[in-house]
Amino acid sequence: MTGSLDRDELISLLETLGSDNDEEALAAARVLDTKVKATGSAWAELLSPSLGAEAAESGAAAYDLGDLGDLDELPADAAAKNSESLALIEKLLAKPDNSDEFREELEDYKADIAAGEFTDGDHRYLRALCKRLSA
Repeated sequence: MTGSLDRDELISLLETLGSDNDEEALAAARVLDTKVKATGSAWAELLSPSLGAEAAESGAAAYDLGDLGDLDELPADAAAKNSESLALIEKLLAKPDNSDEFREELEDYKADIAAGEFTDGDHRYLRALCKRLSA
């Protein structure tokens, strides 16, 4: 791989693929494809099935986060979103096998929430992460 991909930017572009605006979704798809090609990588490499298998083998996906409630619909009000995200972060921080880097990332999320910089995309990502880790 000759370059690296910015994870947050990729998530944002992937979320745009679901846009009702076809031109916006197509533009996001083209930007994604260009970014992957610029790294010298291929989609098959980036989305390798072994990545999920490695996580499952390590036990990363086997932690019970308890009742996560309904994570399919994002609350409309910012305070409710922030409250939910902070509760999810605390559940994730309670996992005994978290890496130091992951703990730091979660603490950074808390700081972003406090600073009013946690976006709807961040809330969605955190919800998806919790679903994946509790599956």
